[in-house]
Amino acid sequence: MARRKRPRRATGRPRKLERATRLRFEKLLSSLSVGLIHVNARDTNVAIERALQQVVTFLGVDRGGLHERAEGRPRLQVSCARPGLEESPPVTAEDQFPWVSGRLLEGEVVRFSRLEELPEATAVDRASFTRAVTSIKPTPDS
Repeated sequence: MARRKRPRRATGRPRKLERATRLRFEKLLSSLSVGLIHVNARDTNVAIERALQQVVTFLGVDRGGLHERAEGRPRLQVSCARPGLEESPPVTAEDQFPWVSGRLLEGEVVRFSRLEELPEATAVDRASFTRAVTSIKPTPDS
């Protein structure tokens, strides 16, 4: 029986870097989770905002936000921005980001580094991102 060999990478370094980064992120999330366990109710939003700031810093993005759906519309619950940037508005209108909103409602993760990576049908989203954001990593509620 012949075995199929997996192609080898030129060096093992990129794979080690990926694992190291993933491990650092998992440690961060674990640490944040432990830190949130004992937060009393009145301090929850402040604690979540601090945790979100750490995630934003780790990911190297400009802003982060946790949204909830209220009355069928998204509402910003907690947000943070790196120093020097404006805070996100309290409501991110679905009509400003219709393609992204649709993907998130379907449970998909939307990830891109440059606006050119978005599909052609995202003209409205592209224009909104150009006005408001320089980096983003939206993820669906889970």
